[in-house]
Amino acid sequence: KRVRTITFVRGRRQAELVHLYVRENLSRSDSVAAERLAPYRGSYLPEDRRRIEKDLFDGKLLGLITTNAMELGIDVGDLDATILTGFPGTIASTWQQSGRSGRGSQNSLSVLIASDNALDQYLMRHPDSFFGMNHERARISPANPYIQNPHLICAAYEFPLSMDDTKFFGSEMLWNVDELVGDGLLKVHESNWFISPEVAYPAEEVNIRSIGNRTYTLVHEGSGVVLETIDEMGAFLEMHPGGVYLHQGKSHLITDLDLKSCTVYCREVEVPYYTEVRDVTET
Repeated sequence: KRVRTITFVRGRRQAELVHLYVRENLSRSDSVAAERLAPYRGSYLPEDRRRIEKDLFDGKLLGLITTNAMELGIDVGDLDATILTGFPGTIASTWQQSGRSGRGSQNSLSVLIASDNALDQYLMRHPDSFFGMNHERARISPANPYIQNPHLICAAYEFPLSMDDTKFFGSEMLWNVDELVGDGLLKVHESNWFISPEVAYPAEEVNIRSIGNRTYTLVHEGSGVVLETIDEMGAFLEMHPGGVYLHQGKSHLITDLDLKSCTVYCREVEVPYYTEVRDVTET
């Protein structure tokens, strides 16, 4: 019935896979509608994301399969339905994602499809524990050097830091500025910390999506065209040489991972499989 739908999945690979599976199945009965589907991820290039967002807003797309990159801050227009593939992890995210549809005057539908993990199954058996709970409080450790240090650098770029700034950053600031001095990013003079002359505009290097500041670029080895960017952890987990990486409905074989230049090289291939690394945690 051409219901305009947005589907939220839990990861980058899932966005690509669900898009492939739905497009393949839908093409058997409605090839036109199958071409009006698209995946969406935060690691796509800005120009690709803007194009997909515009197509969704203008109604050119019938369905979008996305990570939580579409959860906030983007006007998606008037959608009819939202599908959540698994509990997003927080009550706040669940309501945010569900609320992407039904923003107009028409009725809408939001569906949560539970996965087989214990939390999802608990919520299915005890829905009152979800609907009766308030949104969670955001909890972070501001003194965590991976969080605070980039902010200290940005602050020092605007005005030298002093002991008075501990009322904003906490006493742990003193440990963190010493580390930044040791790394050559700050200079100390008369109990003040100044930005090093070698540091350009530091805000450009701050990653607002993860605590890792290194970003890897996926490049087509033949044409040199940049396909997307990804954080360091994602590159190590998904872009290892020999792996098959999915990008906007196409498969790419990873041929090289250059750690010095933070560049991943690939070539487009047609294979009936994808790869997934083994993620083992020892306790």
